[in-house]
Amino acid sequence: MPTQHVVTQGECLSSIAKSYGFPDFRTIYDDPANADFKKLRPNPNLIYPGDVLVIPDVNAPTFTLATGKVHGFVVKRPKASLSLQAEVMTSHFYRLVVGDRTFSGRTDGSAPIEHPIPPDAATGRIELWPATSGNEKAQAGLFGWDLQLGALDPVDELSGVQSRLANLGYYNGPVDGAQNDDLSLAVARFQGDEKLAVSGDIDDDTRDALRQRHDGA
Repeated sequence: MPTQHVVTQGECLSSIAKSYGFPDFRTIYDDPANADFKKLRPNPNLIYPGDVLVIPDVNAPTFTLATGKVHGFVVKRPKASLSLQAEVMTSHFYRLVVGDRTFSGRTDGSAPIEHPIPPDAATGRIELWPATSGNEKAQAGLFGWDLQLGALDPVDELSGVQSRLANLGYYNGPVDGAQNDDLSLAVARFQGDEKLAVSGDIDDDTRDALRQRHDGA
């Protein structure tokens, strides 16, 4: 029988799907019972604590098999990927650590850094350093950030605006969903860089520009 799930901070659709035994989060996201949720959250990568999902029944498949023979089965495992855009002007090496997995590579900022990660991963860390000859295996990155996976709120929420401005280097205040002077200054600086009317107020144009620059959509 279908059940309801209330989203908590740090959850994403992939982690929720895994916890209920679904290999693909779209089984939940595309279920007709979640039509209103899908309309509210058109980007399935951005959901919000308090959102309510209907979890459909897991339909266990039935197989008819001949005895005395060996049969093979393919089991689909939940998948998730992490995409990060580093705003760098020159080539950098990077090291990304998520759980017990470590990824390394090189980026010049022209394309996102993308790697598959466990669907229920909650934290990680990325480090970057200038890509100079002989520096490929640096022990410590010049720049490093701790990552809270699944914790980004929608840009429609004030906390979502704060998080995005913080990630882009404009805002250093608390991500608490409350208006403050530091946030107004950060918004004004962002508006100036994006050639918007500078008011310090979070209007629709500012949210759209922030969504485009941070989320790429």
